[in-house]
Amino acid sequence: MANDVTLTCRLNKAYLPVMNTQQLVYVLIDTALGAAMAQVQAPLNLSLVLDKSGSMQGKKIANLRDAAKLVVDRLGAQDTILYRGL
Repeated sequence: MANDVTLTCRLNKAYLPVMNTQQLVYVLIDTALGAAMAQVQAPLNLSLVLDKSGSMQGKKIANLRDAAKLVVDRLGAQDTILYRGL
């Protein structure tokens, strides 16, 4: 159906044995939107936590600023962002 959202799940293991102990399993979930859903643009509510400690000097802090500016510049009118610097 055109309005579907398709989820494809992949595990990091081929099988999961029955065990009496805990197991660690990673799951990768790929999403694919149907044609009608691809046209929907929901508002984004984004939070950025930026490290501006002493280790973030020179090129590191410049790259961080450039990346944060790129994110903010791509936000739409309906999107909201919360900034918190550490």
